[in-house]
Amino acid sequence: MKDQQRIFFLKWTGILLLALAGCNSNPEPLNQHIFPAAETTEPPIVIKAGEPVIHNLKDKPPPEIIDLKAKPAPVQTPADFYITMQNFNTEHGLAMSSIIYGFRDQAGNLWFGTSGNGVSKYDGKRFTNYFSSNGLIHNMVRSIFEDRKGNIWFGTYGGVSIYNGIYFENLTAEQGLADNNVNRILEDKNGHFWISTYDGLSRYNPNGNDSGIERFTNYTADDGLPGNFVESILEDSKGNLWFATENGLSRYNPDAKRHGKKPFDDFFKAVGL
Repeated sequence: MKDQQRIFFLKWTGILLLALAGCNSNPEPLNQHIFPAAETTEPPIVIKAGEPVIHNLKDKPPPEIIDLKAKPAPVQTPADFYITMQNFNTEHGLAMSSIIYGFRDQAGNLWFGTSGNGVSKYDGKRFTNYFSSNGLIHNMVRSIFEDRKGNIWFGTYGGVSIYNGIYFENLTAEQGLADNNVNRILEDKNGHFWISTYDGLSRYNPNGNDSGIERFTNYTADDGLPGNFVESILEDSKGNLWFATENGLSRYNPDAKRHGKKPFDDFFKAVGL
């Protein structure tokens, strides 16, 4: 028995030593495509933005408000042993049954962006529907976001609409947006808004004005992005921003420029993505 234990111990000791020998105490960094400072690429496009288009609701037809009491009860369908699903559609006040995006705001309201008939807000009792006739920039709503001040942002196929409960403020390519086909919106820790589009990425500074601070800075593949079609955006705990594109993943370090480095680190399938 002791001989067997000794053989077993020696066997695993040998495996452990082989594993340690294969490890490098100073491993090389991931072979990612990092743009060195020496590379000369085109600087990001900085556009002196025009004033946003503002539509005050008092100057527009009122949004459509539909009380659920006046509509048939939603269909209740058992979905499992423990829950029952309530199904809502246009019969119950929803602006359109084809939904692209859903979002819950800080107040608990549910917002639903539709594929062609505006956006619906549901407060648990009624639907309030907003359309382009109320000031929304476009009726096809791709994404919804709430900023720190409680404003609701809508990414649409015609630009961005910002709703503060009183009016819509609309931003398009005419004001400096990279492209009117918007995918996602995110507010970073510095209060800047990142807007991903079909043709590039926009950083929007709401404090920009004509006295030297530009509202829009736009980034494309020429600036280090893997591709111009940018889908999702995420900010990590270190303040880095991650962008999902059609050609790979990109990490943006906002402090890189101050150290003479390119801000984008790109990850592809070839480096393990």
